[in-house]
Amino acid sequence: MLSKNIIGGRGYLDAMGVCLAFLLLSGSWFFSYGQSDILSFGRPVFEVELPADYNDYIYCDSYGYVWISSINGIYRSSGHGELKSYLRKKKGTSSSASIIHSNFFEDRFGDIYVASYNDINKYNRNEDNFESFKITNLVGDTIKEGYKIIHLQQDSILWLNAGEGIYEYNLNSGTVLREIPSQGRFFCTDEYEDGSLKRIYACFYTAPGLQIIDFYEDGRMDTVVWVGEADYNALDCLVENDTLVWLFGNNGVIGFNPNEPDHWDEVDGLEVGDEVQHGISIDRTTILLMNRLNQRAILDKETREITYSDKIYPAALYSAYLDPNELLWLKEDNTNTLSAFWVERGEFNLTRPIEMDTSNALLEFFLEDSQLRRWFVSNTKGVFLYDKNRTLTKHFPYAEEDSKLHAVHTLTEDQAGKIWAIGNEYIYVFNDRKMTWELITSKPGFNLGSLINLSDNVKLVSGLQGVYKLKLGKDSVNWQKVDLPDGIEDGDIMYMFEGEEEITYTWTISDFWIFKYDVEKDKLDFENYKLDDIVYDIYEDPVCDTVWIGTATGLLAFDKERKVLENALPEHILTTEVRQVDAISRDEDGNLWLATQDELWKYDVDTRLLNRYDLGKEVLIDNVRSSSGSVTNEKNICFVNSKGLLEFNPLSIKPYPKFPNIDVVDFKVNNELYQFSSNLDGVEQFKHYENTFSFGLNTVGHYLPENNSIYFSLKGYNGDIMETKNGGPVNYNNLSPGVYALEAYAVNSAGMEPEKKEGKILLRFEIETPIWKRWWFFLMSFLSVLLFLYGLYTIRLRQQYQKQQLIFNSKGEERNRIAGELHDEIGSGLSNIRLLSDTSIAKSPDYHKIYQLTFELQEKMSDIVWAMNVDEDTLESLIGVIYEHASTYLELNDLKLDIQISKLSEYELGGEKRRDILLVVKEILHNVVKHAKAGNVLLKIEITNDILLLLIADDGIGFDPEIRKSKSNGLRNIRKRIENMHGKLNIDGANGGKFTIEIPLKSQTKNESPFFKIGRLLKS
Repeated sequence: MLSKNIIGGRGYLDAMGVCLAFLLLSGSWFFSYGQSDILSFGRPVFEVELPADYNDYIYCDSYGYVWISSINGIYRSSGHGELKSYLRKKKGTSSSASIIHSNFFEDRFGDIYVASYNDINKYNRNEDNFESFKITNLVGDTIKEGYKIIHLQQDSILWLNAGEGIYEYNLNSGTVLREIPSQGRFFCTDEYEDGSLKRIYACFYTAPGLQIIDFYEDGRMDTVVWVGEADYNALDCLVENDTLVWLFGNNGVIGFNPNEPDHWDEVDGLEVGDEVQHGISIDRTTILLMNRLNQRAILDKETREITYSDKIYPAALYSAYLDPNELLWLKEDNTNTLSAFWVERGEFNLTRPIEMDTSNALLEFFLEDSQLRRWFVSNTKGVFLYDKNRTLTKHFPYAEEDSKLHAVHTLTEDQAGKIWAIGNEYIYVFNDRKMTWELITSKPGFNLGSLINLSDNVKLVSGLQGVYKLKLGKDSVNWQKVDLPDGIEDGDIMYMFEGEEEITYTWTISDFWIFKYDVEKDKLDFENYKLDDIVYDIYEDPVCDTVWIGTATGLLAFDKERKVLENALPEHILTTEVRQVDAISRDEDGNLWLATQDELWKYDVDTRLLNRYDLGKEVLIDNVRSSSGSVTNEKNICFVNSKGLLEFNPLSIKPYPKFPNIDVVDFKVNNELYQFSSNLDGVEQFKHYENTFSFGLNTVGHYLPENNSIYFSLKGYNGDIMETKNGGPVNYNNLSPGVYALEAYAVNSAGMEPEKKEGKILLRFEIETPIWKRWWFFLMSFLSVLLFLYGLYTIRLRQQYQKQQLIFNSKGEERNRIAGELHDEIGSGLSNIRLLSDTSIAKSPDYHKIYQLTFELQEKMSDIVWAMNVDEDTLESLIGVIYEHASTYLELNDLKLDIQISKLSEYELGGEKRRDILLVVKEILHNVVKHAKAGNVLLKIEITNDILLLLIADDGIGFDPEIRKSKSNGLRNIRKRIENMHGKLNIDGANGGKFTIEIPLKSQTKNESPFFKIGRLLKS
């Protein structure tokens, strides 16, 4: 499989591919019909001046940059701007470290590898510089010199020649994987589809023979040396396919089959002793040879014939390279200019003027008549007539007796085939039989401009003195001045353009005019339309019923059916940059060809697309004569300029199909140069304060790069598409945090835009949001504020709690003091009353009542004292009192008590709540003793989920809770106390009495958290 074509002055050059290309138009003073049908070059489409170095290798990388090697380093051209240099020798040193010794090779990341004599050099694209390194062989010795790169696989395997060996080198690990002995000096390769090496051909250069190294997909390797002829030294080679390799050497070209090493074919046609140094494949059938005797030779691959031709290139070639963009780069042997050409098989697309003596003269007009004769009008040398075979038939000089012809500037052919000539003061007609010009009329002092054929005997003439109708008689000419519409003065109409159906087009300073001649009435009718422009050419299109008008500011279209005059190129570069359309013509495909000051444009009438063609200085398209556009019988387009005739076949011209790459140069962040570290798939990160960016956008292409335009947008900013010229600066200031993507596309030098205008992403970057603007910072700040406020609040609550605790403690002390005084003072008094009444019961029954009341008061006072005592504010104290009261009270009334206590925790209970619970129990037990007629009582106490559960049940006669509810104050008191404690009461009187009580407790265990305590405090 052919993958690379290699050619160079002392080595080889990459040829990435061969594509069809169009030949850029060229021209000067001479026609040359019968050009070489082998290979032709037009003028260079790009030229770059190199320093006065020994230049050798040329390479175009995937970004469109062209690299050129020299003995003093490497140069790089983008097609726009200055040539950039790398790896130049330091002054005052004789080191050869920078002498380039191999071609350029590019990896999948766009980095470039090239070998100098004693280094391998790697170009880092992100950093825009080279770094150098050496390798060590399998023995461990450092190889110091003789480096040549042979091949670079995309898996970072570098094949190179150094010293007496070929090395397989892993760029990632920096180790030599394989070493193959070789005496080769120049190499070419064949590869598998994945880019891995299939075969290496090593040319010995100074000795006969060729080394062939085969690499098989299973990892095996074979090497064989083919000796061939003893007198043939292979200098270079070119791989065509698996069975054909072209060898170039000291005795010509050989077609070699590597699978049959004993079979080879010497190509005939070279001169004896002609040494062919290199060859480059131009297309499927053609190889351009660079040989010592004549550098202008071509090898036909199919016929295996070699042809010499001075039409190929006019100078001795030193190196050549065909790049992926279809440009052929040529470096001449004795100049420092590197030129790029479009090249294709076949004739020149542009012919050159017929040879004639027009020195010190300017051509002003061209006409091909109905007999296919060609007429050329010069300003001082006369009129030249050529027959249909392009042979000069007659030269009619001015102001000579035999010609009787004064200076003329315009020719026209009438309906009868007669040729008319008009000068400033004279009008002639050509006599075909006598081959002479006959004077029809003259007007001394007149300045005539144009002549229109209204009929065989009626002509319309314009000039500075007005518009005249000429009626031709047998022996006389009648000049009749035409009455023009109001607003047109004599001299306003200098030139007129003949249309169809007796229609004439002309213009004045402010209007576009249509004259229509009525033959029968011998009358002119006039129509006018607002113009406000200067007209240089008018072309009536017979296909689309449109009159095209070339003006000083572009192209206008007059629709004859709608009677509308409008701009044919709104917002187009030809109009917006004000290009004067000097001449208009039309090809057989319906495309208009427009000649401007120094460019040629093809205008598609249907799509209104406009393509631009640069013809170069040699063509001298500048100063195209107005209304000089015409179509020959051979369908060629002709324009006349001041130096000659421009004639070309429009169907053979193809617009430049490529769109140049775009590169970002001089990228600056906050006015400091910045090198991107990420590739296109990555996103470069910037701090929030790194938010001012400036950079240049450069189209990388070598076909008229000065005419390229760039359209770009910054996604994430505003998305607006903006335009900049090639290399133009772009600035974005104070960008907000976010993710951005720079997209751009190029409009090429032909004015063509890509079908997809979304643009190619050149780089992505992100400006980080500052910490104080990130969502988590807002959340943390909010939580921090809440926590701070909560802290302040808890401190305040703790202070309030401490104050309340102090108050509570002081109240507790006061309660204890009151309880003590009640117990000591009132309690002792009640005890004395009870004692006295007890001793007096026998004396009177009233003392028994006193005793009973005193006993009850003493008991209630004990409860109050117990309730007021802060030291008794526990659940344990409450249960103890309940147990003591129930067991004593029921025993006194001959009832058995079954008490069950379980799942108790340590709780604090205020005195009021303890007393209410105790009174509820007492009231229930009192009702059991008084009404139940029971023998047994169950008292069950437990804690579940901070709920105090009390169950009091008896085996008595039971009761109806609803009846008892309405009659019993005791039950009402029980319910009310329980409701005050937010508890629940359930009474079941069906089988004895059963009271179920649920009272919520406020937890204050020893392991409570401070927050729970605060919450509990807030609730209380």
